[in-house]
Amino acid sequence: MDTSAPDVAPIALPPETSNSPPDASIRLTLHDGVRGWLEAKTNGKPLYGSGSVHIGPEVVVLHGWQRNWLGVPVRSELRLDSSTLDHAAAEGPIVLLQYRRKRRAPRLLEFRTETAEQAAAIVTQIRAIRPEYADSAWVELRDFNAHLAQATPRVFMTYALMAASLVAYIGVLIASRNALLPDLPALTQWGSNDGVLTLHGACPARSCVRTSSARASLRSITSA
Repeated sequence: MDTSAPDVAPIALPPETSNSPPDASIRLTLHDGVRGWLEAKTNGKPLYGSGSVHIGPEVVVLHGWQRNWLGVPVRSELRLDSSTLDHAAAEGPIVLLQYRRKRRAPRLLEFRTETAEQAAAIVTQIRAIRPEYADSAWVELRDFNAHLAQATPRVFMTYALMAASLVAYIGVLIASRNALLPDLPALTQWGSNDGVLTLHGACPARSCVRTSSARASLRSITSA
C-alpha cells in the first residue's frame, strides 16, 4: 500500500523570503462553488476556484479550494517539489504545468492568470528552479495538437460509428427477440458471420454441433 502523503494537504503558507517572488493570483477553474468543484472533478484537477501560486527556491505551491467529506469548502494547497516538475508552458493567460506523481501517471495541470505577461513570467520562474528543462518534445506535441484542433475542430466520425453500431445492435435485438443470445438467422440478416457460413473457414466446436440447424436456417433466409 502506498503510504506516501497525498498531493493536496491543508493550507500552510511558506515563510516569506526576500528571494521569493510575490504570490500571483490565479484561477484554477472558471467557476466557484459547487459548479467549480464539479468542473475540477470532471477535468481531474485537485483544486478549484480562485487561488494563488507561490514559487519558492525548490517548490511550487498552488493555493485553492477543496471540499471535505461533508461537502464543506476548505482552503487547500498543492505542493510540487521542483524535482517532480516535467514541463511548463504558457498559452496566452493559461499556464500548463505537468508534474510526476508516485506510482501514478503524470498529471497535466492548467490554471488561468490575469494576463498573458503574467503567465509567461510564472513559466519563467518555474523553469528557473528546474533549469534542466527539455521542452522540445513538449512544444512539438503542443504544436501538433494545435494544428490537429484547427484541422478538425469538430470530430463526428467516432460518434457516427457508435450510433450506427447501437442502431444495428437494437435491430438485432428486435429481430431475434433475445437480448442475451441472438439467433443465427437474425445475426446473418444484419451482416454478422458464423464459422459454418465462412468459405474455407475453420469450424468452431459449437458451430460444428449446430451445422445442420445453421444450414437449414440459411436455406430459410435465402428463400425468403
